Amino acid sequence: METESGNQEKDTGDLKDSSLLKTKRKHKKKHKERHKMGEEVIPLRVLSKSEWMDLKKEYLALQKASMASLKKTISQIKSESEMETDSGVPQNTGMKNEKTANREECRTQEKVNATGPQFVSGVIVKIISTEPLPGRKQVRDTLAAISEVLYVDLL
Repeated sequence: METESGNQEKDTGDLKDSSLLKTKRKHKKKHKERHKMGEEVIPLRVLSKSEWMDLKKEYLALQKASMASLKKTISQIKSESEMETDSGVPQNTGMKNEKTANREECRTQEKVNATGPQFVSGVIVKIISTEPLPGRKQVRDTLAAISEVLYVDLL
C-alpha cells in the first residue's frame, strides 16, 4: 500500500515538473522568436514616483497637443468643404440675402429628406431616434432598400 501511494506521489510530482519544464521551454522559444524577428523588447525599469509623474505629465502634454492639431485639421477640412458648398450657391447682397439663403437651405433639406439618407459604403452609421425602432429585421430591410447593409445592432 505504501509503495503504491509513493509511486502515485512521484507520478503527480513528475507531471508537475514536466508541465513546468514545458512552460519554460515555450517561454524560451517565444523569447528567441522575438529576437529573431527583430522586435525590440522594452526592458522594464524602476522609477521613483516623481520621475513617473514627470513622464506622465510629458505624455499627457504630447497627447493634448496631438489632439489639438487633429481637431485643427478637422475644422480646416470642414471649413474647406463648407466653402466649396457655399461657392456653388450664388450670393445676393442686402437683407434679402439672409432670407433667400434660409429658404434655399430649407429646400435643400426637404430634397434630402424626400430622397432619404445617402450612405457611403464601408461606414458605420449610428441612428438616434426619439421613437422606439420597430425591430432589427425591419430596420435592416428598410435600410437595405436604400443601400447595402451588412449588420444592424439595436441598443
